[in-house]
Amino acid sequence: DLDSQASLTNLFGVTPELDPDMPTSYDLIKSDDPLPAAEIIRKTNFPTVDLIPASMDIMEYEFEVALSFREGTTTFHSRIRDALEPVLSQYDVVLFDTPPQLNFSVISALFASTGVLIPLNASMLDVMSLASFLAMASNLMGVVETHAPEHGLNFVRLLITRYENTDGPQVQISSLLR
Repeated sequence: DLDSQASLTNLFGVTPELDPDMPTSYDLIKSDDPLPAAEIIRKTNFPTVDLIPASMDIMEYEFEVALSFREGTTTFHSRIRDALEPVLSQYDVVLFDTPPQLNFSVISALFASTGVLIPLNASMLDVMSLASFLAMASNLMGVVETHAPEHGLNFVRLLITRYENTDGPQVQISSLLR
């Protein structure tokens, strides 16, 4: 979970605010003394689903990365990928829950990904917003990929959410998207 609102973390019944010493996704990718993924991963009530919880601390990552540009030492784009590398063989799929914005943690998650699944409401406003986001993401990823040209995505897919098949405009937008 890379979203500071920690919705996915809370969905699994984990509340980092109640345990201030709980390691979170920030501890995985922070600049100074990051923790190994194996120490942060938590079991959930679902036998085959594990979680790296999020908290508001993930916002610190954004400040750290911004400051690292001043020092010329940034390698933010590969932190998540490198941090998860030791545990990847234990999993078939790794999902990143990111906020709907373009920040350093989202870029780092995109760089660590082989595919992208984007939840989208079937409305013109959301489609237009997504188009703007994808244009910005493409430009930014182009800059990142100049430093790591081997990276690429196998797929980018949309997942239409909150769909009402009796709502005419939603039916039109979802047909257009298909």
